[in-house]
This record gives sequence, structure tokens and C-alpha cells, in this order.
Amino acid sequence: MRGFNILLTLSVLIGFQSCYKEEVIYNSEVNRELELQTILRINEKECCYDYIDNSLRFPIDNDIINAFSPLIEFQEYSTIYFEGKLLQNNSINNLGDIEINKEYEIVILINGKSEKILLTFTNLPIVQVITPNRIFDEPKTIAKIVINYPEANKRTDKYFIGLEYRGGTSQSYQKKSYGFSLKGSINLNDDISNSLFDMKNNNQWILDAMWIDKARLRNKTSFELWEKFDGNKHYAISSKFIELYINNEHQGLYCLGENINSEFLNLNNDNAVLYKATAWEDGATRFETYTNNSPLNYYWDGWEQKYPDPKIEINWKPLNDLRNLVVIGGNQDFTSQITSLIDINNFVDYFIFLNIVSAMDNTGKNTFLEKESITDEIHIIPWDLDGSWGLFWDGTHTSYTSILSNSLFDRLIETNTDNFKGKLKQRWGLLRGNIFSNIELKRMFNDNFMFINKSEIIDIENKKWGSNIDINSEQEYLIDWIENRVIFLDNYFDNL
Repeated sequence: MRGFNILLTLSVLIGFQSCYKEEVIYNSEVNRELELQTILRINEKECCYDYIDNSLRFPIDNDIINAFSPLIEFQEYSTIYFEGKLLQNNSINNLGDIEINKEYEIVILINGKSEKILLTFTNLPIVQVITPNRIFDEPKTIAKIVINYPEANKRTDKYFIGLEYRGGTSQSYQKKSYGFSLKGSINLNDDISNSLFDMKNNNQWILDAMWIDKARLRNKTSFELWEKFDGNKHYAISSKFIELYINNEHQGLYCLGENINSEFLNLNNDNAVLYKATAWEDGATRFETYTNNSPLNYYWDGWEQKYPDPKIEINWKPLNDLRNLVVIGGNQDFTSQITSLIDINNFVDYFIFLNIVSAMDNTGKNTFLEKESITDEIHIIPWDLDGSWGLFWDGTHTSYTSILSNSLFDRLIETNTDNFKGKLKQRWGLLRGNIFSNIELKRMFNDNFMFINKSEIIDIENKKWGSNIDINSEQEYLIDWIENRVIFLDNYFDNL
């Protein structure tokens, strides 16, 4: 490996302590505290090293900073030059005018040996996961996460975490997605909750690789749109574009986001439930089939019980009542009882949302059903929206002329329960004059495209993963698809 050929490593193992004799080990091993050896620290934040490219990256909050004068720290036995200028250790150094995406030459001298490394500044936050362990789907492995924010006055976040792969099909992709839970110590049972990127306190978080979506923004933008709906309990995760490192290897662009769980939803009532649709199960999660007896464990016909904790209590009754009514209930029972089981306005919004984003893999699976108390109705929450906006779950392009539904929505429309069709038509018209206007939809996507383009991170993605993403072509396709999609949906909802 390139990093091990940079300088010879000399270490002496004394007990459990590893002592390095005046050498920078660029691709250093992880120590007992789950830390890597410092190469260069700027404003008390470590520069992240990639051993393959022999490069360093550091986040800043402006595209250009004039007379950048940070605190510089490095190993005391090193001599370091920045663009030919000798740096003073543990001191403020004026690096001159710097800008993102430009490469700066760092020369490190140790015992007469020199090494050149390229330092690049980026507008994206940098997240580094440090672990000496192999990563699995299950069980979680112990690791440490280090978050370097671009803002100079925002301190680095560091947490022990339990780390694992996440997703089903996505685990077969080159670029993996990860889930992690925050820990108060190196003990995997020591769960804690905290805020990352000023998001809600949570124990569970996601690092989304966004692999099938070459635009790298469909899931993020979809949730931003769902959150813009007014009212009707639109629980939407927040997420941030970041650059991810695993130890000393750059992984490219990721989205660090919230996880939908009982903590995120603040579920604490004894009768609250949260179900996640994870599989199709012969159409069960599309309300096409119904099995008479719900099980005494956490899994039932494609749904998983997420709350209450199935180790403590199993409660399938709300879902059982809903499935029974939708699948085998007569029209009279359906129209008289359905509004007591589901929040009709919330389901109106989800049907519209499902169709504007055209998430074909979300008519059954990739949703949550949530009920906060015994008197509350069931609400639906979207999830995993990479396969949307003209993209299928496998990354292939889809038509803009399909209407997405399932048997629950079909019955609501066919029976026109509670004037469901009228509510759909009215709500669509209201949204088209607001967040669904062509201008607003394009603005949301263009803002995210602009942020990604500014970072030039796609060039790193293409090099790292051998991909051939043309972000400009992706943007053109998506904007053109949106224009055609809303025209098609205008006609559909106008003729309900």
C-alpha cells in the first residue's frame, strides 16, 4: 500500500503502549483510544489523510479566505513547509490567501527525509470513522467518529460509536452505507443520545452512500420537500452532505442523516406503536393480502415492530385492525371506519408526495406507520427515497407517466371516502401554487446541485469508485423529468 511505503515505520511495543521514534507514520494504525497519529492539525482540527492519493483535506466555511491565519500543530520532531513557507509549530501561521479545491504543497522533513503531500480545502464537513475492526451488517463493531465542521468557531465532535453496514440490496454495492449508534464509552452497551449538525438529539444515525443515485441528492431533497408540507405531521429526517473517511481512506460523498425511531418521534405513550415496512411479502405491505393471526414476535408479513421494544411487548393490534378493514372489509364498513384508523389528511399528502417524487419502491415497503396514543390515528412516514424523481430502485430511468398507488389508496379513491378525491384535487392545486411550483421544485434541486458542484467531490467519487458520473447531465435529466411529471400530474388530479 502506498502509505506504508512513504516512510519506514519503527515502533516498539512496551506492555500495551506503542512508542514511535521520531517518525510520522502516514497510514498509521489505530491505537487503543481509537485515534490515528497526527500529521497536521489546523485550528485544533485534524487534517484527514488519504493514503492512496497521499493527500490531506480540511474543511473551511468560505470559498476563499484572505490571509488565512490558523493555529498550526504537528509532531514536534517534524519540520513542515506550506507552499515553501516554514510553519511554526503550536503557533498562529499566516498561510496567505487560500481557496477551496485548490491543491497546496506540504513538505514534511524528518531526520533528513522529506515527503510531499497535497493539502486541499473543501466546503464540505469532513467525517472520519476510526476503527481497527472489520465492519459487519450485524453485530455492531466499536469505532470512533470525528466530525470536523467547516465553521472555524465550531469545535470537533468526537464520539465512540457502534458501527455496522445498513440496507438490504445496498450491501452488495461497492460503496457501502453505514448505520451507527452513539456510545458514551468504548462499551457497546453504553448508549447515549446527542445532536449532530444541530439536528435533534438521537442515538441512531445513518451514513448514506447514495450509490444508485448518480445525482447524489434525491433522498435528501425528497425529505426536504416532505418537510415543507404544512401540518399533517410530516415527520421528515434532516441530513447533511459530508465527505467520509474510514481510517486513512477517503470514501467520497455521503449524507449523514437522522434515523426514524421512537426517540426521533418522541414516542413515550404506553399505547404508541411504530411499524416499518421492510419487504413486499406477496403484496402484504401494499394491503393486498391479510393473514388472520398476527404473530408474537417483531416481524409480520413484511412489517417490523420498532416500538414498543418487541423484547418487552408485542402490539400488532393497530396494524391488524387496519389490514383487516382494507383487505376484507366491505365498502360500508370501510367508509364508516377508515377515518377512525388513519389520519386522512396525512394520507392525502402522502399519496400526492408519493406521486410527485414517483418513488416506485415506496408504495408498500420503505414506509413507517406511526400511532402516538390509543386515541390517535395512524400516520404514514416516508423512508429511503433514492429511487425517485425518474429513477427506479436499481438506478434505471423510469417514465413520468405512471400513477403510484396501493390497495389502501385504491379503496379510498374508489369509495371516495370522506371526499378523498376532492381532498386530493384541492390539496394538489394548493401545493402547485406553492412548494410544487416549477420554480420552487427546480430551486430545491438546483441549490443541492450547486452545493455538490462547488465541492468538486464528484471528481473524487469517480476516481475512488471507478464511476463515470456527469453531474451536469444528471441535473439536466432530473429538471427535464420534473417539468414533464408535473404536467402529467396536473392532468391526473384535475380529472379526479
